[in-house]
Amino acid sequence: AEVAIEHNPTGGYRRVIDVDENWSKKDVVLHVGAAKSNLKVWVNGNYVGYGEDGKLPQEFKLNSFLKAGKNTIVLKVMRWSDGAYLECQDFWRMSGITRDTYLYARNKVHLKDFEITPDLDENYINGILNISTSFSKIQKKENYSLEIQLQNEEMLIQQKSFEINSEAKSKLTQFYVENPKKWSAELPNLYTINFLLKDKKGKIIEVISQKVGFRKIEIKNGQLLVNGQPIYLKGVNRHETDPTTG
Repeated sequence: AEVAIEHNPTGGYRRVIDVDENWSKKDVVLHVGAAKSNLKVWVNGNYVGYGEDGKLPQEFKLNSFLKAGKNTIVLKVMRWSDGAYLECQDFWRMSGITRDTYLYARNKVHLKDFEITPDLDENYINGILNISTSFSKIQKKENYSLEIQLQNEEMLIQQKSFEINSEAKSKLTQFYVENPKKWSAELPNLYTINFLLKDKKGKIIEVISQKVGFRKIEIKNGQLLVNGQPIYLKGVNRHETDPTTG
């Protein structure tokens, strides 16, 4: 199929926002939760970028486009693009901004990404958390540290710390926990992982928390197992549409 050229409904979204002066030393990001089928962004009349993925978030770094005080952000969303046919545009073929859109600011040095992979031993009793972390750009001779805490609802269970610098911006960490409460659909027990990023003086400059459950998912002899127990999946379509408002 070809992209519609003669008739391609287009939405323009314009918002004037106030940006605080203390954001000038931070990384400022525009987060668009979902816009379909494509998206163009301007800030203060300057073209920022293009995105195309109707059901995934898109982020644009705005540092070089913003100024302290009032700023104008414009989003242009077109109904049809080559991405529209890949995603089918939902069954109702609606377009526009369909999830939360906002600005956020982070310190120049920050926890860029993390992955927490839970596992259980062969008897499904003791738990393991494999944690990988990566960081934003760190200048030479700058030193930071990351403390990772594992806690339940009542108390801190374990914690580990390690140094971070321009030579070591990623790290693999492992927590071993004896007989934790397991996660299941019937008893979704959750623990909390806290990431505490600290500067060279030990001052906390960022805290990120993530809920995690101890569980093991496998396929054995054609059966799907959670914590060694066979389960059945009951699924529904999620279209995120309302019959009246869209």
